[in-house]
Amino acid sequence: MTSFEDNKKWREAARLGLQSAVAAALLFLLMKSFQLPEKFVGIISAVLVVSPGLGNTLVNSKHRILATLVGCVLGSTCLILLPAGYGTVWALGISMLVMNGVAAFRPSWRYGAVAAVALSLGSESNLMATALERTIAIGLGVSVGSVVALVVWPEKSSTRARRAIRHALRETINYLDATVADTSSPTNDERVKETRSRGARHLEDAKDAASNVRIADPSELRKWIGSVDRIHQAVSLLDRVRGNLRHLGNEYGKTVTEPVRKIQQDTEAVLEAITASGDSPDPHNVNHLRTSIDEIRREVCERTDRADPEETTRNHAVVFALDEIAEGVSQLMEVGATP
Repeated sequence: MTSFEDNKKWREAARLGLQSAVAAALLFLLMKSFQLPEKFVGIISAVLVVSPGLGNTLVNSKHRILATLVGCVLGSTCLILLPAGYGTVWALGISMLVMNGVAAFRPSWRYGAVAAVALSLGSESNLMATALERTIAIGLGVSVGSVVALVVWPEKSSTRARRAIRHALRETINYLDATVADTSSPTNDERVKETRSRGARHLEDAKDAASNVRIADPSELRKWIGSVDRIHQAVSLLDRVRGNLRHLGNEYGKTVTEPVRKIQQDTEAVLEAITASGDSPDPHNVNHLRTSIDEIRREVCERTDRADPEETTRNHAVVFALDEIAEGVSQLMEVGATP
């Protein structure tokens, strides 16, 4: 694992740990001051609502409250309709069947099981009081947890998405370099796998963070992610047929090897400029990319008759992958400012 990923995990752990500790302590003091019951449920709510980004926290807050209300209604209904004693077993079973069944379609509603269990195990004599106390505790916990996430070491989902996009770009550069370098050195497999895996993880992080953006407009972030993803997928295709890329270089010599190297260098120049703050990529690099790709396309098309159909298909896959890299770079140029 890279040192950056180690630092990211430690930073994330420290931030979430601090927010959870502050939220739990504040809620406990608040509930004790007002002599409110159900401290355990309230503290659990305050801690669990804290998420990596503000967007996640806001979404979780809404879902926690809705799930609690549904759980209270379900648990209360089961308790009223079913008899005491062994009826509690049926109340508990039906509550879990419904709540976890719903959670299969809406995972964020799984928390409603807490309220459903509590009320299913209760008694009709204090049903309304228990439901009200538990709902107040959960609502208060969600509110305190949300406020703490906004005040204590806050981090917006859009900020997380931008950071993940930048790192995905850097890993894509490394992935391309490793894949093309492998055309002359087949012992580079481990580096190819590592750079591919890290780039894919950063892209998933970016997609997850962008999907939880609630305060800003995520449309620009989605364009960035789509462009970077396109380049990464193109390099992945080039990776899968890099044996053919190596074969093309061996068979056609400099007529293929040099254009491939130019493609790598021009692509890396554009992506490096994009990821460096304040720098603008040179638009001529995209033209250089297309010129180099056209050179390879001509060589492949002129020599198609020398290869069997399967080999020809893979050779054209190489050209397609290079075309996709150029298209992805063009899209990045169109999007504009560095994320």
